[in-house]
Amino acid sequence: MAFLSPLLGKKALIAAIAVYLLCACILGFRSPGLFYDEAVFFNGAVQVLNSGQEPTFAHDPWSWGTAFGRRWPIMVLPYIGAVRDYLALIPFSIFGPNYYAARILTTLVGAFGIWSMSVLIGNQFGVEVAAIVSWILAINPAYLALTVYDHGGVAEWMLPVAVLSIALAHYLRAHTMLGAFWLGVAMGFGVWSRANIAWLLGSALLAGAIVLGKRMLIPWRHLCVMATGGIIGGAPLLWYEINSRGATFAFMRSGASESLLSLAAHRFHLLSQTLLYDSEHRRMWTELPMPLWQKLFFSSVVVFALSFCLLSAGIRKPGRIAALIFLFLLACMLSSRLNISDHHLIALVPIAALLVVVTAQECSRRWPVARLVAGAIATIYLSAAMYWNLTAAYQIRSTGGVGIWSNAIDSVCSQLQKSYPGRSIKVLDWGFQNSFFVLSNAKLSSTEIFWGATVERSGSGKVWSDEVAAGDIYVLHSPGLVQFPEAGQGLARALTASALPVRRIEFRQKSGAGYAEVLEIVASLP
Repeated sequence: MAFLSPLLGKKALIAAIAVYLLCACILGFRSPGLFYDEAVFFNGAVQVLNSGQEPTFAHDPWSWGTAFGRRWPIMVLPYIGAVRDYLALIPFSIFGPNYYAARILTTLVGAFGIWSMSVLIGNQFGVEVAAIVSWILAINPAYLALTVYDHGGVAEWMLPVAVLSIALAHYLRAHTMLGAFWLGVAMGFGVWSRANIAWLLGSALLAGAIVLGKRMLIPWRHLCVMATGGIIGGAPLLWYEINSRGATFAFMRSGASESLLSLAAHRFHLLSQTLLYDSEHRRMWTELPMPLWQKLFFSSVVVFALSFCLLSAGIRKPGRIAALIFLFLLACMLSSRLNISDHHLIALVPIAALLVVVTAQECSRRWPVARLVAGAIATIYLSAAMYWNLTAAYQIRSTGGVGIWSNAIDSVCSQLQKSYPGRSIKVLDWGFQNSFFVLSNAKLSSTEIFWGATVERSGSGKVWSDEVAAGDIYVLHSPGLVQFPEAGQGLARALTASALPVRRIEFRQKSGAGYAEVLEIVASLP
């Protein structure tokens, strides 16, 4: 028997979203610094608001299209659409491209994801399950950090999943032609937003076919309008693929060279952490490892729930479908040659939370003592989650972000705008250009010359002695943070050989550790 009425369930859901937003505010939007890969999702919005011309930063020519006399972004990366650019246009136009506008936007996407997934879960499993899953996600440190400080395109996954959840819930209730059309639009939009949404769609289709059999078949007319909706929703991606001759598929064929066994082992390790707090965002403020017991404990809970939903005779069909979706989606991620990391594996966390709640509900119905076990697990999860959330909030404020997440990027950007307005900046290391472009509202013009650089030649193809000239301004990371050392080594040798005078400005993290250096080659020192 459910202990939540529909009214209480709705209130519990609203409370969960409120707690998620409160946790995001406690975590903070201003620090750490704007990460390079975080900024790349906002470059297009800044460009559109400042210029209708071709972007000045490096980009795939087919990732932009022309309409109404202006250039508009279509893809951020070969497999990620420019959804966030368009979402950011209004807040950036009102408030400017700042930390609050960028990170509150992705936080609201995270909140929308919680609400919309609860709509589908409530439709299939009941309001009680939907409310509890919403609370699990609301305080989950990995979900929270990855949606607030989103450098990995989590918003581009969660937003289409949210739209898909609402569209699917509507279609399952009504089975109308219009519902089929909007479901198709949602699927097409999802694949444009992030191409590996296709893994989720394929996993859901296969899981449904296994569990439901012929009941998965839909009327031919519905299938036709769904396909039409899919073409409309995915039109930007289709345009890009045609003009780029399948750039997304070419990218998907590239990847790691390690054995699948070693890749799978590493990804299982990452997943064991992402169930609570991902390693990517712990490194943002510390190298503090997650205790082994937490990895083993929460992984064991999820494995038990998955096994129970797959093997128990009492589990309803939606629960078995959810378990198979988790299994198939995990298989896609484990077997992919792409660089799968924590921000990909977070896609499994909402499904894992659902499986755990469904299992707890069914076990409690069968064995009253299971309620005590479920309560103990919930208490441990709540305690661990809030510990990491509060620790992260304190450490982020204390450190301002460490390493390449440091908010020292703000000082570098401000200094460049103040001292070298209108000057071209040569970037010698990964981690600067996108952040400069967004934080300066397109006022800083920079060129990355480290891609493909060697000690003998810069990324532009010139030998370093020809690259270096009086008046040049270079930016690179301090020792210990350097990502592409060859460019810095080549510049250092060229400067030594040329005997040109150099004005050097150092920037440090809040801890006092080095962050970056700005080098200006001058005709003569005062």
